[in-house]
Amino acid sequence: RDGFVECAAMDKTRLRRWADIFPIVKQTSEYLGQRPRRFQLVEGGLSTPIPDGCKRVHFVRHGEGDHNVWRAQEHAKGQAPMAKRWNFSEVPAELLDPHLTEKGRKEAESARGVADQCQPELLVTSPLRRTVETCLLIFKASVDKGVPVLAHELCREQGVGADPSMYDAHLGRRALAKEFPQVDFMSHVLPELAEDDKSQLKDDPYWWTVGSP
Repeated sequence: RDGFVECAAMDKTRLRRWADIFPIVKQTSEYLGQRPRRFQLVEGGLSTPIPDGCKRVHFVRHGEGDHNVWRAQEHAKGQAPMAKRWNFSEVPAELLDPHLTEKGRKEAESARGVADQCQPELLVTSPLRRTVETCLLIFKASVDKGVPVLAHELCREQGVGADPSMYDAHLGRRALAKEFPQVDFMSHVLPELAEDDKSQLKDDPYWWTVGSP
């Protein structure tokens, strides 16, 4: 899937701007010694050797989720995203940390052939359910062999702005650990707020502020 092609015109303009700005900031920081470069892109696939002392990292986009279907319907109507904090109770409940659709599950399963060639030592996923499900489906063989699966807060959706959509929030880590016992949610996923806290999304209190350092 080409996620950029699926974006609405207004989203493409915003993402292009971010894509232009981020490399400039990052490269300037590297040049000035403020951010040491810790990676390099390797072309040619698995057959291309990597430098000594390096690890090969593969990135996978999640399959279609319930929220993608919802956004497609909004796009068709010319509507801006409406599943926000301020109307949390007025939109379908499944938009909070949505699951993959049946199409999304099939997309993930179809990638297993490529995934089996990777032979990963560690699987790292966003704590959002759509990404966890994608990870477990694509790398089923590796998970069955006991390869560790780690959910990490800094691998989640980035650049969501000051008014993020509710489908970019995740359930509490205890609930997620119960639903996906194969995955470690306790090491690098922020804890829920106290039980007596009245916040609407207390399971993910920092959902609109989390970003990569």
